[in-house]
Amino acid sequence: MTYFATTRKYSQSSKMTYKTTVMKNLIVLSLILITATAQAQLPAPGTMNMMRPTSTSTNERVSAIWTEDFGNGIGVGWQNTEAGNVAQWEYRGPATTPNNTVGSRGLCTDANGIGNVITSPTWNNGYVIFDSNWWDNPDLPCTLENFGTGPAPAPHLAMLTSPVIDLSANMNVALRFNQYLRNYQAEMRVEVSANNSPWAVVYDNSTTPLQSANDMSVQVPISNIAGGQSNVRIRFVFEGTYYFWQLDDICIVEIFANDLATRATTYGAFDFYDLAHPTGFELMEYTKYPDEMAPLLKFSTQCDNVGSLAQLNCRLNVEVVNLTTNYTIHTAQSAEGFNLQPGSSIELRASDFQMPATQANYHINYFTSQTAVDDNDDNNLDTLGFQITDCTYARDFNFTNSTFNPGPDLSLLDYEVGNVFLVTAPNQLCYSISAAVAAGTTLPSTLYARLYEFDAQESIVATELGTTASVSITNTMFNTYGQGNFVHLLFDNPLPVQNGHAYLAVVGSTDGAENVIIAFSGASEEFTSWVHFMPDQWFYLTGTPMVRMNFGTNISVAENELPTANLSIYPNPAQNDLTIDIAAYKNEAVVIEFLDFSGKKILTHTLNQNHADKEKVDIANLASGIYMVHIRSNAMSTTTRFVKM
Repeated sequence: MTYFATTRKYSQSSKMTYKTTVMKNLIVLSLILITATAQAQLPAPGTMNMMRPTSTSTNERVSAIWTEDFGNGIGVGWQNTEAGNVAQWEYRGPATTPNNTVGSRGLCTDANGIGNVITSPTWNNGYVIFDSNWWDNPDLPCTLENFGTGPAPAPHLAMLTSPVIDLSANMNVALRFNQYLRNYQAEMRVEVSANNSPWAVVYDNSTTPLQSANDMSVQVPISNIAGGQSNVRIRFVFEGTYYFWQLDDICIVEIFANDLATRATTYGAFDFYDLAHPTGFELMEYTKYPDEMAPLLKFSTQCDNVGSLAQLNCRLNVEVVNLTTNYTIHTAQSAEGFNLQPGSSIELRASDFQMPATQANYHINYFTSQTAVDDNDDNNLDTLGFQITDCTYARDFNFTNSTFNPGPDLSLLDYEVGNVFLVTAPNQLCYSISAAVAAGTTLPSTLYARLYEFDAQESIVATELGTTASVSITNTMFNTYGQGNFVHLLFDNPLPVQNGHAYLAVVGSTDGAENVIIAFSGASEEFTSWVHFMPDQWFYLTGTPMVRMNFGTNISVAENELPTANLSIYPNPAQNDLTIDIAAYKNEAVVIEFLDFSGKKILTHTLNQNHADKEKVDIANLASGIYMVHIRSNAMSTTTRFVKM
């Protein structure tokens, strides 16, 4: 299976203009604008899903109490009603017309993926959709005079209501479902009623007001309404105008009473739109920092109450550990505690910390605490890592987890791909740029590196500072998934760079992206990774190219990484359970992370030093595909991959 990193065309309309840039005598490269345009009164689509997708934290403790995956259509006992008695929720299955490969049928479509289907774990046996777009206007052209010409003109009020569910034996419960939505002027909400009580809204699309990921997992605690009740019903309500809401894999699960979960942990505070950030690239996270640029750490996490009870005095706790000495060099806690109701979230921050310029590998351990004893510690822990090096500046995670293919219309053009780096120390010289070449590259081919001073505030402004000689690529440079071997491209003379300025470090080839494939590693924030197709087409990327800057000559292929251990996982491919042999990590505390091929961390297991030689992990709820397993301790780090059937 080959993963294709996503590109997003650069458009000034896709970001809010907060800052004014004085256009100096720099090389201003022309822009490629988004081709989709607004139709009549419908909104311009913009650029959706530029960031890594997020999902609501989950904490299932037992098998689901009640499930509906629509494998046999909209089942017996479900009520499907609409105010006009015409437009209704539809089942899309393998044998329906249209079938399960068709999303929205409405013809007011654009370049943002309308027509796509939900990619839930069981999408292939069917899902349900309310297609407001199609009910209102199934015909081209998508113009004002055609609005309202469909079989059931908008606005719509459509409800899909479950059969009665008996939860009398379950006090701590949550509703879980997978969704894919796009919205114009509609509310999509979930309501719960117990014993014929008034319907109570437990979830709405205000957190994803425009468009969700194709498979967004949602979990909502409903114990306060439904816990211990024998006559519970759930209904999904679409009210308004355009576009669609797709649902699948609805279930009720038993949850813990006291349970905080962390997600979106960070040690940076990157915000491209922050007025206090002159270049826009301040406070990005890096995985390697030159010692002259030791970072100011800004700790934060998104804390979710996924338990059934309110949690009091919720705080973030952090510790920074030097893995070379195994010594904790800093601890901190949120200055203020917050109370969280079931289903609510808050960003928690601990005080900042300026890292010393000490070369070593570091871990930051995050955990949340509250007044009550947490019933489930597994999901309120997280660990992030970085390295302070002699000279290397990097944003990749040391191993390849994807590759880049732009499509046939661009794949043979001369191109460059790389990352933005902000220089945070004076008197620096860039000696070289390193890159990881992916397996599948055609030989013979060549590769060069180039450094630009870079600005993307009002338009793409790139001043070329220097280019290396081209080198011939050999198969010894190739990286398969899980590898991290770098080729180092040296400038004839080191290039001076300025403190507080942003730079774009790229590698490029005249042989095209089809023949020279650059390895990717993890997700990338909006506007921070770029591909440039010659002469003047610029796209930003949602994946991180394995391209680095070096501010000295003391570099090696391995970059002084932690040693690796042999890792055995089986079965591979796997369907329900995966066994990981961690005997090599005996008597070591271990963090096991699962990443999908967008680089998103989807599952974390933290084991103390008394763990068994083998760890069995339930992967039944993962979608089919290729995943990375990354295991680390204070002494070793290992990465491998497996296939989920």
